[in-house]
Amino acid sequence: MWKNFENSLKNAENLAFWWRDDDVRVKTTPFKLGYLKYKFKTKGLMKLLYKYAIPAIWAIVPNNYEKYGKFFTKNIIKYNQFATIHGIYHVNNSQNLQKSEFPECCNIEENYNTIIQNYNSFKILFNNNLLPVFVAPYNNMCEELKEKLVEYGLIISELNRNQKNHSNYNVDYDFVNWETYKLKNYNLILKELIELINSGMNVIGLNSHHPILTNDNIKFYEKLFQTISKYHNVKWINPFILV
Repeated sequence: MWKNFENSLKNAENLAFWWRDDDVRVKTTPFKLGYLKYKFKTKGLMKLLYKYAIPAIWAIVPNNYEKYGKFFTKNIIKYNQFATIHGIYHVNNSQNLQKSEFPECCNIEENYNTIIQNYNSFKILFNNNLLPVFVAPYNNMCEELKEKLVEYGLIISELNRNQKNHSNYNVDYDFVNWETYKLKNYNLILKELIELINSGMNVIGLNSHHPILTNDNIKFYEKLFQTISKYHNVKWINPFILV
């Protein structure tokens, strides 16, 4: 399957990938072993992304972050990566099958004010490493709240659900099998990436969720990055920064 993947990369014209990594969360108990392992693993992924000059975008849940997020702030800046706001608490407040932190019945004004307050706090923490982007938890949110955030000047980043309404600000591919809460089978990932490349898309947003990663998953990512790096017709971009 790797050979087929390489053939698709080789035959692609002006192909760009970008990387969004969701669900950076901080804990109120930062010295527990599980949390220390989480920080160590996350830093390892940041170093790997930096090694391959991938301008990764980390979607951060603001709850408790200003108090306990110093480690992530330091390393996002150190490895020349980027931060965005990812909801407020990242909880499901929907009564429907489709999860959402901000369903249509949510309190628009209250949530808007809290998001803007968190965004302004992040500006101080991250400076130029903060993007004017709001990543909607579960990749959907109330349209009225979305419109208010866009009016303020934020870009909404969700999931492209079809090519017809494709936006370079939305991710196209999620590596996670949400039924097992693990990375998909590696051959399946390659097969699905090949399909996206062969469809003629010029920009493909990749969505990782670092909390679920194993060491073997990170080795797979390294092989993926290494393979992509062989082809000068393929590049990594930050779609929120005009070049």
